[in-house]
Amino acid sequence: MNTLSVFGRMSYGAHMVTTGLLVGTGYFGGSAYMKYSAESMEKQVQESLPKLRKVDPDLFNPFTPIPFHNNPESKYRFADMKLHGYLDAKTHMNLKDYAYKGFNDSFDHGDKK
Repeated sequence: MNTLSVFGRMSYGAHMVTTGLLVGTGYFGGSAYMKYSAESMEKQVQESLPKLRKVDPDLFNPFTPIPFHNNPESKYRFADMKLHGYLDAKTHMNLKDYAYKGFNDSFDHGDKK
């Protein structure tokens, strides 16, 4: 006798109950496995990260365009260059050293001068 023939001889109600049990068991078992694997993956990622340490300001300055790590001359020449707040938030320009600051009304279309 074929073991799976039992499913062919069941009533509709037994099919609904059996299907619900199988799908529910698969769903809850799969979700528990996915949660466990996500937690273990997160733990593995956290363990594989390098340990925190103090940052040497001579080698890293996030507010300057100078790559200090590969040029010792630039490191000490531009170590005090700070670009935080250098640009205006609305215009995205620094009006103190704007490149075209001296060229106001350079296109004098109305013959004002």
